[in-house]
Amino acid sequence: MPKVSFIVAVYNSMPYLEQCLNSLINQTVRDIEIVCVNDCSPDNSEKVIRDYSAKDSRIKLINHEENRHQGGAWNTGVKAATGDYLCFVDADDWLEYDYCEVVELGADIIIAKKFYKGFVKSDNIDERKFADCGYDIRKNILLNGLFFITNFYKRSLFERLVFHFVENNAYHDFMTTLLYFKTENIKFTEKVGYHYRVDNVSLQRSMNQNAFWGRLDTAKLEYNSLKKMDIAQQYESEIDYHFYKLFYCNSLIRAYYGFTKINWKFVDCIIEEKKRLIPNIEENSYVSKLNSDYSFIMRLPLYMFDAIPKYMIDASHWFYILLRKIAR
Repeated sequence: MPKVSFIVAVYNSMPYLEQCLNSLINQTVRDIEIVCVNDCSPDNSEKVIRDYSAKDSRIKLINHEENRHQGGAWNTGVKAATGDYLCFVDADDWLEYDYCEVVELGADIIIAKKFYKGFVKSDNIDERKFADCGYDIRKNILLNGLFFITNFYKRSLFERLVFHFVENNAYHDFMTTLLYFKTENIKFTEKVGYHYRVDNVSLQRSMNQNAFWGRLDTAKLEYNSLKKMDIAQQYESEIDYHFYKLFYCNSLIRAYYGFTKINWKFVDCIIEEKKRLIPNIEENSYVSKLNSDYSFIMRLPLYMFDAIPKYMIDASHWFYILLRKIAR
């Protein structure tokens, strides 16, 4: 059985850290290591990890001298890891005990399903939602924005690509998309073993100006990197749509709902970047399909109504679609 290195970025995770560590040390596959990177956490997370490592030599603690955010913590963990496979774990999440048995599949990337539990406050096992990658993994990632950072990756893949996560940025995981375009040895398993937690603190942390600009910077970096790849021409429409939905549409939603008052500087920047990078996006067939998605459009109208005087073209486009849906 290949050795697995679990890389855990730790910052203010005290309420959940023990549950996370317990799920790792009790894996049915015993040949593992747990690399915990303390990213200058102000709580007692370091003490918890030290107590665990005193009882289990498979746990390594690395302390950052300055906060580098999750991307920086994961980069540190990758450098310290010695396992054949890497698995990135958020310190507030937890795993089923047999989760890492899937590494027997031997692929460069092994995609497993997830439990999306605890969204806002839900702990009901019947409310679990699965994330499924579908058949064409690359196309599905581009169209649906599924990054799968919590899957298993061969460490040699990172070494071969000289891959690094974006540091000091809340959207470090965007760049994970690139890994799926650098190997064809990708396997999917029906195994469900990762419990992903999203709480109110996580949601609030994502709604601030630094995160907003970080989203823009990382989205542009990812888009330009994808465009430079040999395989880019095959997925040209999907890459353009990926940027349109992931950055343009979702950022407009965040510009309205994420702040108490609309920041027109953000809105200006969003629209200008769209015009510069994807000027002909209206001709994209995936965008036409998105325009018919009622559930997505219903998240936009309040913002667009406020924006109509200043951005008539974009606002009227969505306003027309909304009225057309209501008329039906």
